[in-house]
Amino acid sequence: MSYKPVLPIGQKEKNTLINAPASPYVEGYLETIGLFPAQLHVPLQEAGNSIVSDCLGCAIGWGSARLSATLGSYVGDSGRGAQQKSLQGSTIKASHETDMSSLFSLSMSHGKQFTLYTHVGGPNGWKVASVLEELGLTYESTYLNFQSAEQKSPEHLRLNPNGRIPTIIDHGNNDFVLWESDAILLYLGEKYDTRKRLTVTDESEKHQMLQWLFFQASGQGPYFGQAAWFIRSNPEKIPSVINRYTKEITRIFGVLESVLVKQEWLVGGKMTIADMSFVMFNHFTLVHLVPTGHLGDFDFWKDFPATAAWHARLTAIPSIKKVIDQRACMLQKES
Repeated sequence: MSYKPVLPIGQKEKNTLINAPASPYVEGYLETIGLFPAQLHVPLQEAGNSIVSDCLGCAIGWGSARLSATLGSYVGDSGRGAQQKSLQGSTIKASHETDMSSLFSLSMSHGKQFTLYTHVGGPNGWKVASVLEELGLTYESTYLNFQSAEQKSPEHLRLNPNGRIPTIIDHGNNDFVLWESDAILLYLGEKYDTRKRLTVTDESEKHQMLQWLFFQASGQGPYFGQAAWFIRSNPEKIPSVINRYTKEITRIFGVLESVLVKQEWLVGGKMTIADMSFVMFNHFTLVHLVPTGHLGDFDFWKDFPATAAWHARLTAIPSIKKVIDQRACMLQKES
């Protein structure tokens, strides 16, 4: 098997890898891919900051993905360190031409039930991860590099013709492939939430849960996402466009507030996948958009107190807190 780089490695991360301590987290991962510290030109020594020691929460998620991407430069087809390369240059390159098909293989080489194709910054992939975590389902995240358009590669398009994230492969169900985040949440809930902890059984409540998932997919996600694009990424700042989308943010918070002022959860008197579907875009907005000032004198707790309390309850759930912390860790590493 060949291990290919998935993400570009910057100078900072190059130095981080060089200084990575020979911890059981690192050594264990190296052994799973047939590579041992002694086979590296640069041994994993005890020094400074490291991918794992800086953020144990990323060790399984980002840590393993980043290590496999980085160490792919050292491992040839033999899997035992043939064609080793040095850490020269700002991007690690494989010793052979990149084979995208290995990145999007249906085979379950990692031994976990799900493969999740996602992105470091995008909220939708983390939404799926939080539900996988809450249901105790094992998964391996592959973080696609949008700068090199890996999500638009023919290999990924064969899995997801929309060319976006997230995409999952359920290796425990005949390598079943599914895309669209809320469709994935419904699938996970219907198939694997056997105790109905995150779903509902009452017929009317089922339709209400679908109502909220549709509202998230058609209202919150697109409008919050467009606001993020025009505030953070679009080369030209267009005030009328930014104003339109930021007004939609406050409108959607208002819709949520009108319901949550009367009840703690959206449906069924408990947290469901409907509630979980909103968390990551709300979090993204509060962390990345509100501080820009484009939402004016927005005050979450003052303007939408019931929604703010609901969001606080959700982000205190261990599974949700875990993925939020992992995302923050990964973004910090990439910066």
